Amino acid sequence: MFNGITNTIRVYVPCGSQTAYSAANGWDYFSNIQGQYDSHITETVTACDTFAWHGNIYTTSGTVQDTHTNAAGCDSIVTLNLTVNYNTNTAYTQVACDSFTWTTTTYVIPTGAINGLFSVGANSQVYISQGNLQYIGSAATPYWKFADHQYDNFGATTGQNSADTNVDRDLFGWGTSGWNSGANSWQPWATSTNEADYYPGGAYTNNLTGSYARADWGVNNAISNGGNAAGQWRTLTHEEWYCLLYTRSNALSNAGYATVAGVHGVILLPDSFTDPMKNNGSGAFVPRPTTGWDANVYTADNWTAMQSAGAVFLPAVGARGGTRMANVGTSVYYWSSSCINELYASRGATSDGNSIGTNSCRRHEGLAVRLVRDYNPTDTSETSDTYNSTGTYYHSYTAANGCPSVDTLHLTIYSDTVYTDVQTACDSLVWIDGVTYTASNTTATDTLVNAAGCDSIVTLNLTVRYSTVDTAVHTACDSLRWIDGTLYTASNSTATYTYTNGNVADCDSTVTLNLTVNYSNTYTDVQDVCDSLVWIDSNTYTANNTTAMHTLTNAAGCDSTVTLSLTVRHSSTGSDALTACRDFVWHGVAYHVSRGDTAAPHFDTVNAAGCDSVITLRLTLYADSGTAYTATDTDSYTWVSHGDTATYTASGTYTHSYTTAHGCAATDTLHLTIISSTPIYFVRAATSNTTMGMASVDGGSNVAAGTSCTIRARANNGYRFVCWNNGITANPYTFTVTQD
Repeated sequence: MFNGITNTIRVYVPCGSQTAYSAANGWDYFSNIQGQYDSHITETVTACDTFAWHGNIYTTSGTVQDTHTNAAGCDSIVTLNLTVNYNTNTAYTQVACDSFTWTTTTYVIPTGAINGLFSVGANSQVYISQGNLQYIGSAATPYWKFADHQYDNFGATTGQNSADTNVDRDLFGWGTSGWNSGANSWQPWATSTNEADYYPGGAYTNNLTGSYARADWGVNNAISNGGNAAGQWRTLTHEEWYCLLYTRSNALSNAGYATVAGVHGVILLPDSFTDPMKNNGSGAFVPRPTTGWDANVYTADNWTAMQSAGAVFLPAVGARGGTRMANVGTSVYYWSSSCINELYASRGATSDGNSIGTNSCRRHEGLAVRLVRDYNPTDTSETSDTYNSTGTYYHSYTAANGCPSVDTLHLTIYSDTVYTDVQTACDSLVWIDGVTYTASNTTATDTLVNAAGCDSIVTLNLTVRYSTVDTAVHTACDSLRWIDGTLYTASNSTATYTYTNGNVADCDSTVTLNLTVNYSNTYTDVQDVCDSLVWIDSNTYTANNTTAMHTLTNAAGCDSTVTLSLTVRHSSTGSDALTACRDFVWHGVAYHVSRGDTAAPHFDTVNAAGCDSVITLRLTLYADSGTAYTATDTDSYTWVSHGDTATYTASGTYTHSYTTAHGCAATDTLHLTIISSTPIYFVRAATSNTTMGMASVDGGSNVAAGTSCTIRARANNGYRFVCWNNGITANPYTFTVTQD
C-alpha cells in the first residue's frame, strides 16, 4: 500500500494441533495444513436462556466438545464456546386505588449505531456506527453522515481523488476532521503528501485525543444520521483496535472475511451473538483462519438479518495517496486515533482477504473512518402506562444483555368514591370540614376513608342566599303607583317596603324607592312658509292651519304635544317678451340669439308676499344688417336699393343705409366695376439721361383716346429744361393722346 507497511505471516501445522502465532507487530494468524488429517472447528455462540447443540440442550455458559468423522475420514473435533444470558423477567403484584402508573425502564440503542456491543478494553464496550463516515461536500451546506449501508463506499466515483472542496468523500488524511488543530492539513479534502502537514499542534507525537480530540472526526462534527450533535462519536485508539481484533473474549472466532452485497470486507461479531443464518439454509458464519473474500457470502437481505443480530462489516474501500486511488475492493484500511512516529499513524483495521490485523500507515494517505460510541448502561428511557382496572399487564423489552424479557404486573384496583354534598343556606353554612362558608362554593373538598380503605372524596356544592336590602329605581312621567299602593306625583328616595321571606332564599328583602318623576308638556309650533310645509307629522300642508297636532317625547322622556300654527304664502311666475336688433342685455346678461325654448333664461326675485317670483325671458333678436352686392357694367351702372336709385360711371364701392321692416338700421354695399367703351392709352414720360440735370417728369397716366394729357419736366438745382425729345420746348407740354 503506497508508502505504508503490510506484513503477511502464514504458519501451517497439522489440523490436529492448530496453533495461533503472534507476529512482531502484534498480528495473530491461524492456518491449517490441508490433507487427510483431523480437523478442529470452534463455534462461539451467545444464546438467551437455552441453546440446542448436537442433540443436547444447554442452559449455562461453558465450553463443550463433540467429535465426529469428517469427509476425509478423520476425527473432526467441534468445540462450542457457549455464553448463556438470561432474560430479566420480573413479576410485580400491586394493589392501588382508582389507577396505577407502571413505569418501566428500557435500554436505548444510540441513533446510528449497530445493535451490538464490542469490548475494546477492560470494562469498556462500544457500539460501532451503521456505516463508514462520509463527508457530503456536494451539498449546498456540506455535512457529515454515516453511509446508509455498511457495505456502501464512494471509491473514485465522486472525484474524491482530488483536492476539490465540493465533492463527496469517505477517505480522509489522518486528523482531517475540519477542526484547525494547528496542522497545515486539517480540512477533509486535504491531499498534501507531506506527512508533517498532518501533525496536530505541529508535533508528530500528538494523538487525536486530549487537547487535540477535536481533530477526531466524531468528536468535532455532528453526524446527521448519528444523533446530529458533535462529541457523541469517536475513533478507536490503536490499543482499542488491538483488543477488538485480538484480546477480547473469543476475538479470533468473532472476525472473518466476507463478501456482502458484492463488496469485499471483514466482518466483526459483537461480544454476544446468535447467528441468524445458521439454521435458515445460508450456513453459519465462518471465522478466521479461513481466508478469502468468499469465506462468507451474504446478499443484501441476508446481511440485514446479520446486522440486526449485531454484526459489523468493514468494506474494503482501499485508500487514497494524495490524489491517487489504490486497492479499492481489495484492501481494508481504517484509521485509529493514535500516532506512531514522524511518518506513520496507526491503521486500526487492516486486511487483504488473507489476514486481519492492525498496522501503521503514512499520515497523508486517505483511509476509511469507522466511528464508535461508548456504551453507557445508564442510557435508558422510561415508559409510563396508567391502568384503571384490575388485570395482568405485560412489558416486553430487550435487556442490556440482549435477551428478550417480559415483566408482568398483577394489578388489583379498588375505586375511590366521589360524591357531591348539595347544600342551600341563608347567609352562611358550617360544613363537615369545620369551615364557615359565607358564599356559594363548588370547589371545597374533604377526604374521608371508604369501606375499601380508599379515599372518599366529598365535594361541596353550596348555594348561599342572602337577606337583601335593595333599591328600586324608577323613572315615571307625571306619577307612579308603587308596590306599597301609594300614588307618587313627585320624586321620592325615602319610601321603603319589606317582603317577608320574599327573596328566592326565603329571606327578607327590604326595598327602598328611588323615584324620579318627569313631566309632560305642550307647545305651539308657529310656521310661516311659502307654498307648502312638510311638518313633523310627515304631512304636506299647502294652506293655513291651526288645528294639526303631533305628540313627541321630550328630553325627560315624557309626552310633548305640539300644535301647528301655519301661515302659507304663495310664489308667483311671469314672462318678459322682448324684441331687439342683433344683441340685447337683460338683467346684466348679454344675449346674441333669440331665446324662447324650454331652457329660456329666467330672473328670480321676491314678490310682494315675500315669496319667490320667477320671470322668464322670451327674446326675439333680428339680425338685419344689410346685403353686399357685386356688379360690373360699361361706362355707367344704376343701383336701386330699397326704393332709392343711384347711377355710377366709375368703378368703386358704394353703400346705401336704410331702416328694415323690424325697425333695425341696415346698410347695403355695392362693389362696382365700370368698363369704358373708349380705348384707354397709357402715357409715360421720363428722362433718358439724368446726368444732364433732369431730375423727374410727371403727368403720365391712363388717358382715353382723343383726350389731352399734360406732362411736366422738373430740373435739379443748377440746371434748366431745354426741350423734349421731339424738339418741343414747351414745359409743361400738353398734347392729344392717340396711342400708348
